[in-house]
Amino acid sequence: EDSGKALPSDGDGTGFIILGTTHTSITTVGMLCNLDQNNWYVTNPANGLYITGATGVALSDTHTATDRILLHGFVRIADSLMNDARGDSTDVGDVIYADPDTAGEYTTSTSQFGSAEYVKVVGHIMDYDSTSSSYLLYINPSGDFIKVS
Repeated sequence: EDSGKALPSDGDGTGFIILGTTHTSITTVGMLCNLDQNNWYVTNPANGLYITGATGVALSDTHTATDRILLHGFVRIADSLMNDARGDSTDVGDVIYADPDTAGEYTTSTSQFGSAEYVKVVGHIMDYDSTSSSYLLYINPSGDFIKVS
């Protein structure tokens, strides 16, 4: 079977999914989010509150208690949410992190993390689809993080 064809559209996901309320900072399905005080906010490696806790992927963005959050599994995202990747099949297998430069987005590089920012692995790239310009990601956020000194 072609990789990811069961998840053909951006924001499609499967795995451990819960319901929760996304904050209005979640503007696009597929964005990384972090739980704080009963709401899911975009991840922000510059702010410990929005990176060190439970991390997931917003599969919907209605900002109601019925939003779907992927905690562990697979998701397809638009390549516009992936930074520092090459945009082709050579990205497959790369580790992905919460991007420190653009809240809620992903990066494959740790070089842009600066002082007092948090580095957290959130998964791996499993497939790149050049036809739809999208990535299939394996989401498995680490419970660990490193604060850059």
